[in-house]
Amino acid sequence: MAITIAEVMARELATVSADSPISEAALMMRVADIGNVLIVDRGRLCGIITDRDIAVRAVAEGKDPSTPVREACSGAELTTVTPDTTIEQAAQLMRSKAIRRLPVGASRSAARAGSR
Repeated sequence: MAITIAEVMARELATVSADSPISEAALMMRVADIGNVLIVDRGRLCGIITDRDIAVRAVAEGKDPSTPVREACSGAELTTVTPDTTIEQAAQLMRSKAIRRLPVGASRSAARAGSR
């Protein structure tokens, strides 16, 4: 049987509000020794900011540390997977979209149960 994302995913996530300054996201990354923070807006996942985003889209462009994370994160549509996605499927998705981070959302079975 194939290994699923649920078996290898991180359980504790760092999140920041879309209006939070990039300095707050950078501090969270340093303290937790991580390379990305999920961005939420009104309780919904709306993006992800990485240490590379901060370096390339903020510092290198001379943006102020108070710049909101929404202005420094990737503008592309957020790609996510569910816990029941296989490792192979996730790897293929990451290759095809040329992405390095892949947030995990609710499982398909939980989504179906919640939509009744």
